[in-house]
Amino acid sequence: MLNNYLLYLISLGLAVAIWTGCGSATLPKDALSTGARTVQDRQLQSRYFETADIETVLIASAQLMQDMGFNLEEAEEDLGLVTGDKLRDATHAGQQIGKFAAAALLGVYVPTDSDQRIRLSIVIAPAGEGRCKVRATFQRVIWNEYGQITKMEWLNNAELYQNFFFALSKSLFLEAHEI
Repeated sequence: MLNNYLLYLISLGLAVAIWTGCGSATLPKDALSTGARTVQDRQLQSRYFETADIETVLIASAQLMQDMGFNLEEAEEDLGLVTGDKLRDATHAGQQIGKFAAAALLGVYVPTDSDQRIRLSIVIAPAGEGRCKVRATFQRVIWNEYGQITKMEWLNNAELYQNFFFALSKSLFLEAHEI
């Protein structure tokens, strides 16, 4: 009986501690707001296509990703999602010069960037009236010679997205005409 009462008090104390701890955590006021930058990024990353055939757009997107050198990681037809990545060299001449200068002048070794993984995620969704919306996002992670992450970033280069969507338009045209 005493053990049950003690167990009850401990459980009640833990529940109160968890409840009060969770109640003190609050979101910043602007955490879920979308600023002008977010809207600009989404406009850059999204295009509408005059087809309601999500499967065809998904296949064309996956084929384009492979043509661009990406290895497909995941494809979910029900979600309209396809993702892929590719590994590339991340060495930079400026860093190499700085590395040798630091070694020669200061006698210190400065690690430089070595490898990068570029990831492409594509989401396709119906947009009504025989259209679909395609949103593509490019991300990059860079590692140094020690295998430490030195940079993680979204790639928001307008030319990158324009070229991608131009190639996707051509791919959809070829797919639609079975060329």
